[in-house]
Amino acid sequence: MANAERSIRRAMSANSPAERTERLTRSYLDTQPEGRDAFAMVLIARVAMTGRGAA
Repeated sequence: MANAERSIRRAMSANSPAERTERLTRSYLDTQPEGRDAFAMVLIARVAMTGRGAA
């Protein structure tokens, strides 16, 4: 899960929404299949904790 968190943090540091989407997609696809559930859970938790319009 720590790897997923780092990967998501790096992807979310992009300036534009399109670039963030591209980086998140690439990070997910680069994640080993057994780690993709953790990646999805961390991303969902992060989005749920982010205030509306802050992402």
